[in-house]
Amino acid sequence: MNKFIILLSFLFVLLLHLFLFLYYKNHQIYKTQSTNTKNSIEINLSKITIEKNIEKTEEIVKKIEPIKEKKVEKKQENIPKTKNLKPKNNSKKQEKQEKQEKQEKSSKTEEQKQSSQNNQINLTENPKDDLEEQKFIDEYGRKLREEISKNKIYPNISKKLKEQGIVIINFKVAKSGLFFDIKLESSSNKNRLDEAAINTIIETKKYKPFDENIKKEFIEYNLPLEYKIN
Repeated sequence: MNKFIILLSFLFVLLLHLFLFLYYKNHQIYKTQSTNTKNSIEINLSKITIEKNIEKTEEIVKKIEPIKEKKVEKKQENIPKTKNLKPKNNSKKQEKQEKQEKQEKSSKTEEQKQSSQNNQINLTENPKDDLEEQKFIDEYGRKLREEISKNKIYPNISKKLKEQGIVIINFKVAKSGLFFDIKLESSSNKNRLDEAAINTIIETKKYKPFDENIKKEFIEYNLPLEYKIN
C-alpha cells in the first residue's frame, strides 16, 4: 500500500513539472511574437515618415529651382554689352617694336655667319698642325720604347722558374723628358715580373726633352713590357 502511494505521488510531481515547463515555454513564445510585431510596426512607421520627408524635400527643391533660374536670367539682362574697341595709339608703338626686333634678328644672323666662318677657318687650319705634331709625338714614343726596352730587367729567379708574361705600365713624360705618375696598368699575374717592369721605368727615370714642334706639356703612355724565355 505504501509503495502504491509513493508511485502516485511521484507521477503527480512529474505531471506538475511538465505542465509548468509547457506553460513557461508558451509564455516565452508569445512574448517574442509580440516584440517582433512591435518592431515591425515601428519599422513600417519609420519608413512611412522617411518617405513623407523625402516627398517634402522634393517639393521644396522643385520650388527653389525655378526661382534660381529667374534670378540668373535677370542678371544676364542687366550686364551691358562691351564693344570691341580698337587701340589707336598702340599701333605705332607696335610697328616700332617690330622694326627693332627685325633689326636685332638681322644683326644676330650676321654675327652667327661671321662666327661660323671663323670657326671653319680654324677647323681647316688645326688638323694640319695636329697631324704634324702627332708625327713628332709618334717618333718620340718609338725612340722612348727602344730606350726603355734596353734597360728592361728580367729577374734571374723568374728565368729559372720559367715565369713569363706581359706587363703594361702607365706613366707620363714631362716636357723636360722626366717620368712621373708611374702605375701598373695590367698585371702578368707574376709579382716578380710586375715589380721588375716598374723598376725598369723608375731606373730609366728620364729621356730627352720634347721637340719644339710638340706643344703638349706631357705625354701619357701605356707601355707593354714582354717577358719571354727564348
